[in-house]
Amino acid sequence: MNSEIRTGNDPLLEVKTHIPIRGEKEFGRKRLIEWIERKPQRVVVFQAAAGFGKTTAMAELAQKNKGCCGWYQISETDNCPRNFLNGIRAAVKDAADDIPLQKFGQDDDGIADTCRQFLAEFFMRIRERKFYLCFDNFHLISNETVIWMIVWLIECRAKELRLVFTVDGSLPAFLSACLLLRQILTVHAERLIFSEQEVKLLLDGTERDDYTSEQISAIWQYTGGWPAGLAFLCSGMKAEQADLSHFNKTHLYQYIFHEVFQKFPNDIQMVLIQLSAFGEMDETVCNEALGRDDCGRLLEYLYREYHMVYRESSGRYRYYLLYADFLMQRLT
Repeated sequence: MNSEIRTGNDPLLEVKTHIPIRGEKEFGRKRLIEWIERKPQRVVVFQAAAGFGKTTAMAELAQKNKGCCGWYQISETDNCPRNFLNGIRAAVKDAADDIPLQKFGQDDDGIADTCRQFLAEFFMRIRERKFYLCFDNFHLISNETVIWMIVWLIECRAKELRLVFTVDGSLPAFLSACLLLRQILTVHAERLIFSEQEVKLLLDGTERDDYTSEQISAIWQYTGGWPAGLAFLCSGMKAEQADLSHFNKTHLYQYIFHEVFQKFPNDIQMVLIQLSAFGEMDETVCNEALGRDDCGRLLEYLYREYHMVYRESSGRYRYYLLYADFLMQRLT
């Protein structure tokens, strides 16, 4: 664990508490944000693999509620409870800048108590108005005291406080318990992908205005609506003034390799490559061909968590063309 201690006036806190601003040409997620705002849960978790736009979507929610929102970008150093408390204080400074912060205790328990007292006073300030507290990259947190602080926030009676997290991979264990009690709204990959209609709106916002309905459909089918894939394709085609068949996929493949493919163990990487040769993937056939008994579970995981495959009405799976091309390249 990195135990580096930051001071309360650390200039990095300005960076870590700055809400990212969506570019003029970036496509907004208005329908998704409105859906989240209508839900009653006090805890919202954007949970998906890399490239699904978790931070971008949370930032749009935060910008919409700017003035009633605190933002904090988590890093490894926030496993030091003192740093994490300084970060929370900086995130909500517009609403709580004049709240005195008692002297830190000498141990983690003392710091946790200081955090509780500070937040109790903060809740008094924001009562009767909704306030969003957003934590980006919370999967980096492992310190028990920091986790206790978040659990306390979840269990407190500040009903107007909404906690929002982005996490890569599995839901942290302490949040899983809340999920069982239906206290958490999870925004999975399937909610973050773009529909074909949204892809059309996204392309309409680029410098090109000559996309045909066939090209739009082809782009959506190729990427499966994966936000990162669409971002690379739109950028590349805008620069080259070419259609999908002429798009240079080098940078996109590099992103997939480093942010998606390398996250899998080596043996699973090989299985992913081997499966790409099947085209239509049937659990029984894949198990027999590869000498395994877990292809069905793996395909369901790829479908649910990574959106790398889609499921046909027959129950068989196929890779989206983007991933099929990437994996076939590695097979050869």
